[in-house]
Amino acid sequence: MKKLILGAILVVAIYLGGIYFFPSTSTVYTVTNETPTEVLPEWAKDADAIKAAEAVMKKKELEAALTVLKDTFASSTALYEAEKKAFTAKKTELEKELGLF
Repeated sequence: MKKLILGAILVVAIYLGGIYFFPSTSTVYTVTNETPTEVLPEWAKDADAIKAAEAVMKKKELEAALTVLKDTFASSTALYEAEKKAFTAKKTELEKELGLF
């Protein structure tokens, strides 16, 4: 009987010690509803400045497209020249063989 009471007291002591040393760590979250306000620089309110910026962006897009086109043409030209050289060499070789017979 003593052991039973001592065991119950020990269990209660461990339970209370756990509550004391390891308290509940529930986190409280708060929700705040904020409406975002857009802060624009002064030039962003000017219609002429916006049109000028759009024109610059369009110019850069066109320049990039032109660069891609030029690079594509250059690579196509280089490929054509290589194929033309191989064709001419093969043609010359065949003409020389025909001339021998």
